[in-house]
Amino acid sequence: DRFVAVSGDTAEAMIGAGVPSVGMVTIPNPVDAVAFSPRVSRERAKAHFGISQSVPTIGTACRFAHEKDLPLFLETAAIVAAARRDVVFIMVGTGDEHTYLQQRVKELQLSRSVLFAGLRNDMPIVWRAFDVYLFTSCLEAFGRTLLESLACETPVVAAVPLEGGAIELVRRSPGILPVEDRNPRRLAALVLRLLDSPGERQELGRLGRQWAAENYNVIRWAQRIDAL
Repeated sequence: DRFVAVSGDTAEAMIGAGVPSVGMVTIPNPVDAVAFSPRVSRERAKAHFGISQSVPTIGTACRFAHEKDLPLFLETAAIVAAARRDVVFIMVGTGDEHTYLQQRVKELQLSRSVLFAGLRNDMPIVWRAFDVYLFTSCLEAFGRTLLESLACETPVVAAVPLEGGAIELVRRSPGILPVEDRNPRRLAALVLRLLDSPGERQELGRLGRQWAAENYNVIRWAQRIDAL
């Protein structure tokens, strides 16, 4: 009777595939701002990875798949590492490209800087362990990880995806610094700027959490689903 899309982009794609527009409703995915929150300190969160509080961390968490464009994450990491040798890059997840990414780390001489953290089931702690979330997906239907990171007051530097509903999130959120052309040097420049500015990181995190909690409230989402 009805079709629910998680983003305007998804709704357009479904209508283009033949779904009647009269039966289409867009209800974006939510974030639980209680479960995902800044209540865990960054010091404690970093300790879960064996990292000192004083060590700057840049992270990502996703499937290691082609559409996540993790080579772009590593290219950006190489530029940042050349300027800041103290940074640790945390990669949470696994997938078909795991072996390739490990090889790429060696080629870029990042073996001492990149931590492959495997699969995790404590994502609120993961997001708090990152000083900055570096988002590089080129195709993302919605982008729930963006909301989770923002709800944890972790600011985001993001390459604007080429396709998918996450484009809306990246361009609209006050907690995300977007790079339209997906250039690794521009991404690295923003990452370095945030690493050098704790005050800006804190303010972006605060604005991002407020925006995510207000616009993607899980209770309001449940009410909209129930109303169908």
